[in-house]
Amino acid sequence: MAKLLLINQSIGYLFRDIIAAAIASGHQVTIMAGSVSGDLPLEVKWIKGATYRSQPAASRLITWLHFSLQLGLFLIRRGHQYDRLLVVSNPPLAPILAFLARRPYALLLYDLYPHVLRDMGHLSDSHWLYGLWKKLNQWTLQRASTVFTLSEGMAKELMMDLPLGSITRQKVEIIPPWSNSQVIYPVPPEANRFMIEAGLTDTFVVLYAGNMGLTHPLETLIEAARHLETSPHIQILMVGDGPKRLALEQQAEGLENLKFLPFLPDPDFNQCLSAASVVVVALQAEAAAASVSSKTYNALAAGKPLLVMAGAEAETSRLVDRYGVGLRVEPSDSIALATAIERMASQPDYIERLGEKAQQAAQNFTPQLAEQLVASWLKVL
Repeated sequence: MAKLLLINQSIGYLFRDIIAAAIASGHQVTIMAGSVSGDLPLEVKWIKGATYRSQPAASRLITWLHFSLQLGLFLIRRGHQYDRLLVVSNPPLAPILAFLARRPYALLLYDLYPHVLRDMGHLSDSHWLYGLWKKLNQWTLQRASTVFTLSEGMAKELMMDLPLGSITRQKVEIIPPWSNSQVIYPVPPEANRFMIEAGLTDTFVVLYAGNMGLTHPLETLIEAARHLETSPHIQILMVGDGPKRLALEQQAEGLENLKFLPFLPDPDFNQCLSAASVVVVALQAEAAAASVSSKTYNALAAGKPLLVMAGAEAETSRLVDRYGVGLRVEPSDSIALATAIERMASQPDYIERLGEKAQQAAQNFTPQLAEQLVASWLKVL
């Protein structure tokens, strides 16, 4: 029995599935995390670190640095006690610290840093911090046993940082996100408490649910709501929180066809997701290669069509093209977005067909991918 250490500052359902797969492999599992959404198996040992806080921006940076400091000290002192490490890019500096354990490690990259910061205009290619971070990434990637990314675009972006001809290019594996079918599943309208209590039974509901962050062009969705004010049967819901929420609420002031809701617990979130007619996925064109929206796969599991605000090269855009589960518009085009919403709202049979295709596509993104990831990580044990 090997001793495994899994590191992720904020653990959600995806990583809980990875933990479960690691336990099922017959090994002893320890996690280092700041917070865990949901319950952990009793046999998992939890080493508590700093809890991630997204707002304000200063708290986000402080909690990232706090956890990174705790992680670095822990790996220096006790990292050698574990046989294998799986390190998530949360916080962003965690992968760079993996070597301090002096044990084999694999990386799971949810976002590519510093690429995201560059793509959003926070760091230039010529900035000393960007160059140093990129050099450290190269050194870290070359020493990793395996590097898991979420999409083909992320893998290509990542491999551009590796030396030409480097054998580390063979270590990059693509494992897309998945949905949790025990938590996310279609709820019929007559049994949907959220839909009934919110008075949405005869409404075309456009739902955005998730982080309202810097890479999400949600200003376009609010402008689309202004174009749709004369369509009373269309309601837009924005569920979640993040750095942009306050500014978005100010931008949406006076709009009666748009409502903001906080993050919802799993049972209520599933009801909310099932109340949607279409689910919006939003990603800035600049960040298309460096990020993947995991909420996409929950929408598919709920049998919901996608309305993607992203560039054609984004993974979600490719998914829409591959499986025929929705429409795509440019992330800055509010008129095209409003037109797409009106088109969908006027064609219930079309929406039904898209929903059926979404459920079929969801069969390709199940927790079995967590088992595949763990098996690949531990194959040399």
